[in-house]
Amino acid sequence: MLTDWTYWLSSIPQASLWLLLSALLLFDAPRYLIGSMLVWYIDAWTSINPFRQRTVGTDGFTYCPSICVIVAGLNEARSLRRGLSAIWGTYPRLEIIVVDDGSNDGMSQVAHDFARNHADVRVVTKRRRGGKSSAMNAALPLTDAEVVVVLDADSELSPHALWEIVQPLADPRVAAVSGNVRVRNTHANVLTRVQCFEYLRSILLGR
Repeated sequence: MLTDWTYWLSSIPQASLWLLLSALLLFDAPRYLIGSMLVWYIDAWTSINPFRQRTVGTDGFTYCPSICVIVAGLNEARSLRRGLSAIWGTYPRLEIIVVDDGSNDGMSQVAHDFARNHADVRVVTKRRRGGKSSAMNAALPLTDAEVVVVLDADSELSPHALWEIVQPLADPRVAAVSGNVRVRNTHANVLTRVQCFEYLRSILLGR
């Protein structure tokens, strides 16, 4: 594959190659350079002035449709309960469907234990792995909620995330809402800082 790539690259006329590279340099390079500088600036500023998350209430949120959170995962027994605890009880009209996509680490048992002590939590166990789309298809027929939120089993929502997600949907012109992915333990070590930087650069600024 590398040989094919080398042959293809060497076959391009020099003028065409410079034209191709100029487009990358003119458009993509400034975008990522400015974005990277902005991320490093924010990181430096928050290191000097530690960021404290605001305590935000739900009084200002008026739109309250029914929500079904589909939590899909494979071998996420260790992190599942923490994620479910962060979701349950944060929204009044809420149901949770956990889809075990063929795990072999006891994820279904963790989900059933949680469902036994928490209302409106259902568990779907798949014998074979099918991926996220397959997990969603297994859960969707089980709910009639107005809004469906899809979450990875190793992810954790902020306290009022569900309230914030549904507010734009009060506008009939809005069909979907996407959240912002962040690293939970950003300042733990150098590796987590690099991961946070990559998330901000590629996911947030890249969009």
